[in-house]
Amino acid sequence: MTLVRPHGSIGHVSEFQKMLLSHSLQPGDRVVDATLGNGNDALMLLALVGNTGFLYGFDLQAEALNNSDILLHHHGYSNYKLFQDCHSKLSEYVEEPIKGYLFNLGYLPKGNKLVTTLWKTTEIAISQAMNTLSPGGFIGIMTYPGHESGMIEDSEIQFFFSKIDQNKYQIAETQFINQKNNPPKYYWLSKRE
Repeated sequence: MTLVRPHGSIGHVSEFQKMLLSHSLQPGDRVVDATLGNGNDALMLLALVGNTGFLYGFDLQAEALNNSDILLHHHGYSNYKLFQDCHSKLSEYVEEPIKGYLFNLGYLPKGNKLVTTLWKTTEIAISQAMNTLSPGGFIGIMTYPGHESGMIEDSEIQFFFSKIDQNKYQIAETQFINQKNNPPKYYWLSKRE
């Protein structure tokens, strides 16, 4: 997977996500897409864990589940289970150790921009994810501080992560600092082995 695009352009902060995922996952791993959206992150995860891995996916919106199911099925995957439920209820469905979680916060692309993730449920979801994370596992979170609820969520995540024990987890934050309009940020939490 190439990180740098032609002419030295990195592109979008999601390029960092792809690089981290490609170095962190292997065939057979179990993963969770906590905010399915249109299924693009789920597809990327399944491509890395292969047919021997497994994906759990969550979203409140039926449209997101339908779009994701169509996309994953179109690419030949059947090793996944999708739930129309809030990511704050992860622990009701996922009890086994998980290698990686992805959260792509905000609203459904091309969907209703008034329906967004909220910090009160995202905090619960992150805490639950940390409880089932296998040693060496990770949580990747994309935030969008360019809109009001996204800015609140990003600020709360930053504060929440700043208090986590560095002896148990490593946490990084990535953002293009010279882009206008509060560009997306990417947080990467990895559990020490």
